[in-house]
Amino acid sequence: MSEILRTPDDCFAGLPDYDFTPHYLELDGEDAGLRMHYLDEGSGERGELVLLHGQGSWCYIYRHMIGPLVAAGYRVLAPDFIGFGRSDKPADGERHSHAAHHRWLQAFLDACTSPGVHLYCFDWGSNFALPVITGDPGRYGKLIFSSAQPPLPNPPGKQWFLDWRARMFAQPKFPMGEMVAEGVAREMSAAEIAAYDAPFPDERYKAGPKRFPMIHPVVLEEPEARVYIEAWNAMGAWQGPALTLYNSNDGRNAQAFQQQIPGAAGQPHQLLPDCSFYLIEDHPQRLAQAVVDFLAD
Repeated sequence: MSEILRTPDDCFAGLPDYDFTPHYLELDGEDAGLRMHYLDEGSGERGELVLLHGQGSWCYIYRHMIGPLVAAGYRVLAPDFIGFGRSDKPADGERHSHAAHHRWLQAFLDACTSPGVHLYCFDWGSNFALPVITGDPGRYGKLIFSSAQPPLPNPPGKQWFLDWRARMFAQPKFPMGEMVAEGVAREMSAAEIAAYDAPFPDERYKAGPKRFPMIHPVVLEEPEARVYIEAWNAMGAWQGPALTLYNSNDGRNAQAFQQQIPGAAGQPHQLLPDCSFYLIEDHPQRLAQAVVDFLAD
């Protein structure tokens, strides 16, 4: 069993605009000893919504969306994937496989949510959610996708991703906060950037973020690629409502989801201007309102 690292609580003290009570799920079975962190806000009279983060981020990215969603009547849960945020961090990068993250997300959803739960899938949140959704499609309500990439041959941005990956690994330290800031259109404050570094006191804690670029769907080989590709193909039968909210430079990926998922037909999809990959940092209020409108319809 590889070493399990746990970020000290004081690393999360005083983060800007982040005043949420931590909750933890103790995993069991083959994952016994791992603790998964999540936020749990709101009463839920309108239903449950899970917000899934992506590479380089953690539930902190949703700090400005949670309030409006709770005010609209939703119970909002925002987990940190294992290896990120306040969740435990296996030091061995090999433990951060697609299969493991599917299993960990499944365990969280089974333990902490009810049938009919809605999912907001940002970036890698989609990678891990699709196999879970297609494994039990009747359990989930509406789906929202932002900055998610389909597992297509030679997808848009593949060369950009390969160049970005080479540049990230060429640096002495894997730059978490700088990575996020680079993908945000507005100028983030130094304190906000530091909040994305907070979960990682040193390089040992970054096995998950360092592993993700190596198992991204655009570079996956069999057999791990097959799980995601099969889930993507199975979404061709998904009849539940699905919405895409992307930045205006990412229309091809948004269109791929719209074309693949029957339930996306006729939905109020948006391509948001003046934002970048981490559009949640650029337009949290606008995204929250779009989600509220979509779920209420």
